[in-house]
Amino acid sequence: MKPIRCSIWIAAVVFTMAIGIAATSAAAETLKSLIAGAKNEKHLKLTLHFIKQEHVQKLETAFNNRYGLDIKLEANLSGKYSSKAKKGVEQYRQGAKPSFDVMVLNESAFATLANADALARIEDWENLLPEGADSSVSPGPIAGVGFKSFDFYFGYSYRSDRLAASMLPLSIKDLANASLKGKAAVSKYTTNLTYAVMKYSPEELLNIAEAWRQNGVKRFHPRKMPEQVALGKFVVGGFHTTAQYLGAGQEGGGNFKMGLFSDIVPHAVLLHAVRKGAVSPNAAKLFVLWMTGKEALSICGEGTYLGNTLNNGNQKAIAIAEQLMKKGNVKPTSFFDSKENYQKLVWLGTAEGQNFTKRFGAAIKGKK
Repeated sequence: MKPIRCSIWIAAVVFTMAIGIAATSAAAETLKSLIAGAKNEKHLKLTLHFIKQEHVQKLETAFNNRYGLDIKLEANLSGKYSSKAKKGVEQYRQGAKPSFDVMVLNESAFATLANADALARIEDWENLLPEGADSSVSPGPIAGVGFKSFDFYFGYSYRSDRLAASMLPLSIKDLANASLKGKAAVSKYTTNLTYAVMKYSPEELLNIAEAWRQNGVKRFHPRKMPEQVALGKFVVGGFHTTAQYLGAGQEGGGNFKMGLFSDIVPHAVLLHAVRKGAVSPNAAKLFVLWMTGKEALSICGEGTYLGNTLNNGNQKAIAIAEQLMKKGNVKPTSFFDSKENYQKLVWLGTAEGQNFTKRFGAAIKGKK
């Protein structure tokens, strides 16, 4: 290496190291500032995906120990993501105090709040992530605003003793096959079904919904539907997650199985986000970041099937999905995979998108 080139190379290395040191130093100061602010905050009101109350207490203890705080977690575990998001938008537009500093959100609820600019961004988040997390927890379209904790993969369950392998549904359209007339079910939550806009146009989905209705497809809560299939009340039930499949128990014994559609395998996530105007903003930001890491998610995975693709929490449901995807040679699709998919999620949160969701549900029910 010639002297001049060597000098340039050394200078580049030193410059890169300096940037890294500066970033680390800035992150340390940001973290120090958040912790200092959080020490003046005593309560953190939040919504969480359903876990046992004893695990909420464990989260509180571990969170406080991690950052040297004395924060009381006031957790709402009742779900109802969409209605809470809509109320959050109303509060933000009225300038009212938010009911929750931190909210757990599915994609549609996130879009509702994000479209209204009601969520706060966490600055320098990439350098503040805990052990077990990387930049994938806050993907491009929502970077710094939404932070992923849990991954879910949607498919269907079926009774292999009542449905031959040759008759398994290859696509969501196949739930309208004559062989399944009156023997199939789908989620009662239309928002679960609208993940399919990543594959089909709204017009195509309305036609699919109408075909389901004509074939006598029933609708159930996604946690209860696998139970109905396991008990033999239906041959196949679509659009529930591998976690919900596991939670249904094994009433069907070895005949109760899980499958994935080949046309669309929704990769759903649950995100945590900080509300603008949070009463405890520092603790809120610390908690949202912490909930992406190994320590917090290991607690959430106790006694549940909650896990994520970074190997945190309970991995059984994730493992089943990965095995099925490999077996079927199919790939999952997320609203956060691309700008194009994200714009479809944004559209679902608009008045036009919400009107489509209502029409889609009505088409399945046979109502106008």
